[in-house]
Amino acid sequence: MKGELGVAHVSFRLRPSNRPVEEILHELAETVLPHFPSPGTAAGTDAPGTIAS
Repeated sequence: MKGELGVAHVSFRLRPSNRPVEEILHELAETVLPHFPSPGTAAGTDAPGTIAS
């Protein structure tokens, strides 16, 4: 869509933690990724390469 700007890349710097990495990635997928939908999808969570819950 003309005139819209988007986010092409997002990076996270994960630091050593007591929480398992899988738990952190799952939380990011549920709470952060929905705010950055992939082009061509309504919610962005059904796009290839995303983590499904």
